[in-house]
Amino acid sequence: MERVRRHDRDPVFPDGLSEPHKVIPVAFDGEHLEVRYHRTGWRRLSYETNDIKQRHTEALIFIDGQHVGSFDVNEFRVAAFTSSSEFFEEMDSHTQATHNLADVICTNWEDISEISDYGDIVELNRAWMSRPFSKSGRFSAAANTLITNLLKGRSLMILKAFPLEYEGKVTDENRDLFLHRQRAMKRHYQRIFAVSAFPGIDGESGWMYSVPEQFRGIISPPSGRT
Repeated sequence: MERVRRHDRDPVFPDGLSEPHKVIPVAFDGEHLEVRYHRTGWRRLSYETNDIKQRHTEALIFIDGQHVGSFDVNEFRVAAFTSSSEFFEEMDSHTQATHNLADVICTNWEDISEISDYGDIVELNRAWMSRPFSKSGRFSAAANTLITNLLKGRSLMILKAFPLEYEGKVTDENRDLFLHRQRAMKRHYQRIFAVSAFPGIDGESGWMYSVPEQFRGIISPPSGRT
């Protein structure tokens, strides 16, 4: 059985960032490590309502001027008094990706206000790090610098651990290798982002979450899919 190899080139932003970017320096063991990013303003998810706004951040990791990693991050701001059904309907009608995200959230919390009353929903959508530079904590340092600087207003961070090299390539023949790689990625993300797997089948499929420390006694843990 042949293993699917990790990407040597960036699968997140293969052409780099087309928009002007800002720079965040990252303190890391004397290296010239930095995050270069472009961030949109808040935009309504639907032209018909003002219930949900989205902000998108594209970020690249550079070491000594060389592009070695990438992040794609979405933030969602839900207006007060938006019901779970309204949240799901609007997310469902936007894209398959936002449908999937809303499905996990609405399945695990009875009311979206349990989360949205305390801040924004942050989705780490896609991430990649060049293999020669993936050791020694560079990815963790860059990712957490980005989170600390740009994502302070979050009430929930959510991601799906999915090795991008298997995107559209999971088969019956390589499923065991895929699951092995995904389990390793889940452990890696747990160390880096202090995220936990969702209970039940959502967690088994790779979905993970974290709640900022100040809200852990306020926002209930996910209930699991019944």
